[in-house]
Amino acid sequence: MAVSRRGELISRPSNQPSFVRFYNISAKTVSIEWIDFTGDPKKYQSLRPMEGVDVKTYVHHIFVAYEQHTRYPMVFRHPRESGNEDLEEEVFFPRRSLLYADNGQQYISRRIDIKTPVRTLKQLCLFCVHTTLESKEIVNSLDLPPLLKLDINKLYINQQNHYQKIIYNNKKKKIVGRR
Repeated sequence: MAVSRRGELISRPSNQPSFVRFYNISAKTVSIEWIDFTGDPKKYQSLRPMEGVDVKTYVHHIFVAYEQHTRYPMVFRHPRESGNEDLEEEVFFPRRSLLYADNGQQYISRRIDIKTPVRTLKQLCLFCVHTTLESKEIVNSLDLPPLLKLDINKLYINQQNHYQKIIYNNKKKKIVGRR
């Protein structure tokens, strides 16, 4: 994984191929984005529910996914290298594909499911309020505690600033902000 001095995620050049099949198992249309070599997200593909796409990428290339309309982060579910449980992460770091050489080179593609993450009741309620409001200006007029208003306003900020560089906390395996 590559992280700039300011904590931003960036992809690094690589010649180690990784073949993956991103598959949207959520009920929403998702946008898959590649984080380029300067840390800027580049739209890669949109997937409708139950739709997949085969991707030839490389180790050290980084991907994120969002629900297309709201820009809420989705998670990538994929098998661990060891153990029985699948990993669920907001950021996907491709691993080197397995190579079988019977009659030349043949790489095995990994299926990577994209799904809606498990969210807290507070997060779900905030998302519901956010998606029902006509505009950001209405938030301050709501009869809600100031901290909840702040959280709803943060959803608007994240939605507007989704093309800013992503700050990643490796210990929590989560996106923690944007620059």
